[in-house]
This record gives sequence, structure tokens and C-alpha cells, in this order.
Amino acid sequence: MRRPPVTPLLVSPIPATEIPSAPRPVSVKRLSRVRGNWFMFGSAFGIGLSFFTNLLITAAVLPQEQAALEQPTLTEVASYSQPPAPAGVVPAPAPMAATPVILAQAPETSPPPPSENAAPAATLAEAATVPATTEPAQTAVVEPKLTYPRTLALKIGRGETLLDILLANHVQMGDAQEVVTALKARFNPRKLRAGQKISLTLARHETLGDKAAVRELAINLPNFSTIELQRLENGNYNVAATKEAMTEKAYRGFGKVRSSLMQAGADAKIPAGTMNDIVKAFSYDVDFQRDIHPGDTIEVLMDRKTTADGRIGGYSPARYVALTLQGKKHEIFRFKTNGGDYAWFDGKGNSVRKSLLRTPINAAHITSGFGMRKHPLLGYSRMHKGVDFGASTGTAIMAAGDGVVEFKGWKKGYGNFVLIKHNNTYKTAYGHISKFGKISVGNRVRQGQVIAYVGMTGAATGPHLHYEVRLNNAQVNPISKQFNMASGLTGKQMAAFKSGKQAAIKELASLNSKPKATAKLASR
Repeated sequence: MRRPPVTPLLVSPIPATEIPSAPRPVSVKRLSRVRGNWFMFGSAFGIGLSFFTNLLITAAVLPQEQAALEQPTLTEVASYSQPPAPAGVVPAPAPMAATPVILAQAPETSPPPPSENAAPAATLAEAATVPATTEPAQTAVVEPKLTYPRTLALKIGRGETLLDILLANHVQMGDAQEVVTALKARFNPRKLRAGQKISLTLARHETLGDKAAVRELAINLPNFSTIELQRLENGNYNVAATKEAMTEKAYRGFGKVRSSLMQAGADAKIPAGTMNDIVKAFSYDVDFQRDIHPGDTIEVLMDRKTTADGRIGGYSPARYVALTLQGKKHEIFRFKTNGGDYAWFDGKGNSVRKSLLRTPINAAHITSGFGMRKHPLLGYSRMHKGVDFGASTGTAIMAAGDGVVEFKGWKKGYGNFVLIKHNNTYKTAYGHISKFGKISVGNRVRQGQVIAYVGMTGAATGPHLHYEVRLNNAQVNPISKQFNMASGLTGKQMAAFKSGKQAAIKELASLNSKPKATAKLASR
């Protein structure tokens, strides 16, 4: 049987899709109404839950706690002691600590016939019902009576004044103010600091029996002096200042450089002020930025002041200093000249005070040397006719030598600028100053005098000192060139200097051979 032909089914390449109907928009009013209903339902539920919780606590929990608080404990019952019975009545035995309930539930019995010596039944009942919380009788605290005269060793506390101390020790206000006023003739009591010690002797007041009067007062000061106040018979006060006796002994300080020369001096227990003087004395010949290396040493001879119990009270100026730099020893000696001034001289009797300082600033480092360099602001190479010392703003700048201030003010790229004329040959210049010292044009300045302070005015990228030395108005390198114009000792002065030099070396050798002596630091 022959099959009928199959008719092909034509399918469209793009399927027919049914466009869904748009969703029904939600009503805004309906949504707001639903939200409001849920909010009201939640609020009502929270209020109701809080109400029932409070009701449950009030009805069930609080009565149990109140009953527990009102019930006496075994310790309270055991601590009860029966009051003493009157004469002729046998006292009842004390209740046992373990049977408080039996005492409370004892059956009633007919009372015995009353007698003259028997206590009333009501009294016994009251005694049996004494509450367990009865407080014991308080005993009055009687302060011990102060005895006079008496001496007190006191110490000033933080924020405390002398007037506060006197009032706290029963001194009448008027007398305390008179003591403070009398002390001002020698010492301002406002300068007292926390930790300072005071010795106070008090006597009974002549008219006010419960008050005290100051008889003596002594204040120890940090400089080993004492302010002493004493009351005279006429009621006035005598105030005097006394200095603790000290002895001076030669002291040798020796230190080795690990990080800096100042660190070596601190290790050798050389005072900071003495180290500053040493740096100034050597600054003519030593470049402290380049010439100091680890392993270099410093040796100092000076006198040290000590008290009778060995406390250090201070140092005298150094008499001899030696710096050993890279194996080379530099020695200077302190000597009194005919003019009465002390100055430093080398071993040959020549003054170490040259015409100009090589470094007119302390605690600084060279940031830019003398010569050609690429200008940090202009961007091209040009001659740098000075030396820049980097330091923080406000660092003091010293005059490199004696001279006269020739210029003070603003000078283009230098900013605030000072020019000092030392003689007909040399001048020094100082630039980028933040503020000037107490100088004026035409004033004479001495070497080492503070003339200005480091800044970054003018063409500067950071705080530093631009320092120039001008030889016949032409800038020269202040680091490499030596300006040796020192004057030396002659005649009798040279003979006296040599004698003192030999004595210092001999004394130093004797100290070097002795064992190191220890001394206590001042604690006052």
C-alpha cells in the first residue's frame, strides 16, 4: 500500500511569544495603611508585655525578697546576749545559735508569782524581742593632745604652698602670713617646689591655747644653701641664709667618643656648661663636624666641690683639656692674664683665640660646602661662596669674632642678613636669619656673642645658616683656610704660664695613677 506524501510543516524562525499582561500596580495608600497597622500592633504588643512583666515581678518576686531580708540569720541570733538579770533572779540560759526557732516557738506557761526582786514579765518579753540589728554603742574618738615645743621634718607636696603647710599644723592665719612676709626678704616662698624639705619648730601660742606659733623654720635649697627663720622675743622674725661648707678637690674626667663629643663628656661626668666652653675654645682649630670620630678621647682637669658626706655640689671651670683626635693630641691650658681675664692657651703659650670662628653655631651640620654646586632653587650650577650649616629654626648664631655691625636688615636672596667688620681685612656675613639678636648697626660685638637666630628667610629651602668669610671683600672658604692671628705670652707672663702648666700636668698624672673615687650625686 502506498503511503500518501508528507506535507512539510513550515516553522517561523521567530517564535511567536505572548506578551504578558502588565502587573497590577500596588496602591500607595494601601501599602501605607498596612504599614501603619503593623506599627500599631507592635506598639500595643510591647506595652502589654511590659505591663504583664512588671505585674509578675510585683506579685511573685518582690514579696519573696522582702521576706528573705526580714528573716534574721543564724549569725544575728547567735550574737544576741541576754541582758543581766536583777539581783535574786536566776538568769535564763543563753539561747543556742543552732536553735533559734525553738526559742521563738516556746509554749506559754503560767508566770511565777511576782516577788519584790523579780523582774516584770514585760521587761523579759522586751529583752527576748530585742532586734538582732541593734547597733553597738559608739565610743567617742579623742584626738591626742599636742605637746609643745615640737619639731617637724616636712616635704613640700605637689601644688602645696608654705602657707598651706603652716595652717595644716595649727598655725594661726595671721601668724602664718607674717612668716611668709618675713621670708620674702631673703627668699620668695612662691619658688618652693615639690620635694623640697622644710624643718619646722612650733611652740604653743601665747594667747590662743589651741594654736601653734612658729619658733624656727629652715628651708633647704637645691644650691646647698639654707634659709633660716627664727622668732625673736619681741615677736619679730630674723631671716638669714647660710651656705653648706664644701671642699674642693681636683677631678680628672676622661671619656671616649662613641657617637659624639658631648656623649663622651657626659660619660666622663663633665658638666654640660663646661663642655660648651671646651667646644668654643677648640672651635678655632677643630671642625666638630668632620674631625671627631669614634675612638677619639677627651680628658679634663677641674676642681669638684663636695660636702662633708660626699655629695657633689658643683665644679669649677676646667684648667686643662686634651682632645686626642685620630691619634693626635691637642692640649690647651687656662691662664689668667695681666688684665685679670682668663683665657685658653696652647702648650707653647699662644692664645687659641684666633681671628675668626670656623663654626659660629653649635649643634649644626654642614649641608652645603664652599664651591660649585647645583642651586636647589634656580636649577643650574653656580658658585656657592659660603658654607651652609643646617640647624633647627631658632638656633643661636654667634659672632665669629670681635667687630662692629656694618649691616643689619633684608638683603635679596640672603633674607635677613648681618655683616660684621672685624678689621680692615676681614668681614663675616650671616644669612637666612629668622630674627635678630640685641644688636644695631654701629654696635661693637664680642666673639661668641649671640647676634641672630637660624631661619629660612630669602632664597632657602629649609632652616640653615649661610656663613661667609670675606677677605678684602672677596669670599673665601671659612673651613679650609686658617685665620691664625693669635697673640702669645711673653716675659713674666710666659714664665708664670710655664710654671702653671707643669703643675697641672703633674697633678693630672697623680690623679691618673690613683684609683677612681666615687661620689654621691646631690639629692637636694
